[in-house]
Amino acid sequence: MLKKGQYIVYSSTGVCHVTDIIREAFSGDEKKEYYVLEPIQGNGSTIYIPTDNTTANIRDIMTKEEIFSLIETMPDFDSDWNLDDQVRKAKFVEVLKESKPHELARLIKTLYARQTELEKDGKTLSSSDTETLKTAKQVLHNEIAQVMNLELDQVVPFIMGQIKVS
Repeated sequence: MLKKGQYIVYSSTGVCHVTDIIREAFSGDEKKEYYVLEPIQGNGSTIYIPTDNTTANIRDIMTKEEIFSLIETMPDFDSDWNLDDQVRKAKFVEVLKESKPHELARLIKTLYARQTELEKDGKTLSSSDTETLKTAKQVLHNEIAQVMNLELDQVVPFIMGQIKVS
């Protein structure tokens, strides 16, 4: 069970603050208990998730130790590009939905590698792949910034500094 005041990661929305736990009747339904989530990077929206929802992709925010461990493993990630657009998009959607840090980092590395490869031929990523990269970076970088008390623009230099130290 989540607690009021806790920070969590909710699917591809990213880091959210659990601001309250309420009982409410939405759309005339009977009253249910809901987590009230406010994304830390967003447009001021509020998300209501039933506390008994077992399918919501919610996980605890990483600890500092988990972030350092993730960064340590990043250089070993393989770039796994699938040429089949449908298969690749389905995999990317699943990674964003689950928002597991290692998979997000692997996805970001894969998309950057593909972007670099395409740029050599004067090409760019598809709009779908560009949007996937943007979302993956938003989720992972916001989490790292929140835990490490960094500004968003400090996340990549922080990661690169840790990789060089390793």
